[in-house]
Amino acid sequence: MVPRLETKWFIEAYEKRNSMNPTLLELAKLDFNKVQAIHQEDLKYTSRWWNKTTWDAKLTSLRDRLVECFLWAVAANSLPPFSPLRRILAQVIAMTTTIDDVYDVYGTLDELEQFTEAISSGKAYLKEAKWYNSGYTPTLEEYLENAWVSISVPLMLTHISYLTSVTPTEEIMHSMERIENIIRYSGIILRLADDLGTYTDEMARGDNPKAVQCYMHETGATEEEARMYVTTLILNTWKKLNKERSTILDSQILKELTDCGANLGRMAQFMYYDEDGHGSRPDITKYHVLSLLVNPI
Repeated sequence: MVPRLETKWFIEAYEKRNSMNPTLLELAKLDFNKVQAIHQEDLKYTSRWWNKTTWDAKLTSLRDRLVECFLWAVAANSLPPFSPLRRILAQVIAMTTTIDDVYDVYGTLDELEQFTEAISSGKAYLKEAKWYNSGYTPTLEEYLENAWVSISVPLMLTHISYLTSVTPTEEIMHSMERIENIIRYSGIILRLADDLGTYTDEMARGDNPKAVQCYMHETGATEEEARMYVTTLILNTWKKLNKERSTILDSQILKELTDCGANLGRMAQFMYYDEDGHGSRPDITKYHVLSLLVNPI
């Protein structure tokens, strides 16, 4: 479960215990509300930035999902000292969501290639566009090799690495190399969870084949069998990620980065557990937005 959601759940569950300590409960509630107030200020800051971009007015097909983007940032790191991380990360996620929408409506491959020069993860987006234009369905392995990058986890964790520490750039880059597998596994989990929640709608509107379709095309499996396989693949990738995390003991920045990577994976399974909570079904996450960011305990 996403750590911040787990905090709210545990406070509410603890309150029902017969052995509950009233003083401890009151302190927990005060702490939750204090942190929530910090998150509200972070969201206000991010909202002002979003309004200044005026992208929602300029790009009519754009999904206005700023609050959902901010929820991802809170999930990555909810601790009070990390307001700069949440503010910048929410902006990064909002921009990648915008880029994804732009790719969905862009015209020719020449236009896409020009657009790609200006963005990170652009080559991965472009490869998906070329597959789509040629009608090519990749194998699941080929798809994932590209998709863990196009889902923008490397981009997000790169930004996080510079926002969690005052460590020199050279050391940060070395740290990123050390957790390459964690970045990869986190990206795969996020991509597969996203696919399970969104592939039906995306296929209906003619999008690229997702993990489920790639596996069905490659093996001849039924849709149900493919979904089961992808679910198992997520579980096995979590095992690999957790094994890698257990080796990160000698550096605070590495611990913070690996925690954020794992939290992004948790958030993905939460956001896409019941259809597409980030994109087409914002009503799914409305309750949690109100619970975590609006209504104090």
